[in-house]
Amino acid sequence: MGFYSIFIQTHNTCSPTTALEQKEVKTALTPEDVTLLSIGARTIDLGRVCVYSKCVRSLNFANDLPFNVQATLVIANQELRGTSPESQVVPPGAIAGFYVLFVSDIAQQFQGQILVQANGATVFSVSVRAEVIPLSLDLNTQEVTLAFPSGNLGRTMAETSWITNPGNHPADFEGERDHSMMCVAIGVMIGSRTIRDGEPIDTSLLQEAPPLPTEDQDVTIQGTTNANTTASISASSKQASPGPGLDRMLRVDCFFITRQRGTVPAFGTLSVNITFDPTSLPQPPPNYSALCSMHVDGGGDKALRITGEVAES
Repeated sequence: MGFYSIFIQTHNTCSPTTALEQKEVKTALTPEDVTLLSIGARTIDLGRVCVYSKCVRSLNFANDLPFNVQATLVIANQELRGTSPESQVVPPGAIAGFYVLFVSDIAQQFQGQILVQANGATVFSVSVRAEVIPLSLDLNTQEVTLAFPSGNLGRTMAETSWITNPGNHPADFEGERDHSMMCVAIGVMIGSRTIRDGEPIDTSLLQEAPPLPTEDQDVTIQGTTNANTTASISASSKQASPGPGLDRMLRVDCFFITRQRGTVPAFGTLSVNITFDPTSLPQPPPNYSALCSMHVDGGGDKALRITGEVAES
């Protein structure tokens, strides 16, 4: 879910600058003084958030005393260290706004706290809670069947699968062959033009992508996008991506999957095309079936079984 906060815009300084401010922020507060201070929230519940996502909430501190007060946040939890500013001088009758930033790099049930000090004395404690879940991507199906209808003389069949990100942080994924199964051919292919959903790929024009160099040097990759146009790109080993107009593709036996890797935006959806080309193998296997795995950075893997069916002649 998304988070919306209203921030109090202030022009307070982080430390006393005038002689009067320096004197007043050293004033010891009495219990009666503390009753004239207030905090916007005693509990911040962020709900369910994803690993690596940044969640921001506002925390307002009001000073109804007739003199300046220095409000300071004391934070012990690493997940809240991005909260700012650490301290503000709050004039009489003014409100200070703090930005509470939460980021976690592990899945956990988080419970932390922020201590709020006024002139060096702790006056409030704010608890922060969050359920941090791993990054996850959902497939619209766990099994895809590509079947040639009777009488269809085409060489390839294609279908579109959809990947959805239900989380509040972009998720990177990469497809790979499931290594528990034997495959006739495996590799990352390069050279297919960007395709529309469900459009077959001309697999005869694809070329196997060479391995990346171990050192930072130029590498040239060539691929044919159509019958009359040859595209070439140059890149360093740090940026050896296909470039505009070319897709990286995962080949598993006679199945071609594009995109082979990508990023699904928060709450977004991305399409993946799967092409079945039984003619791409020199010898047909007993059955056309493969198992692919989609690895999600910061999360778990998802399996996709692909089956091809060829009509009997």
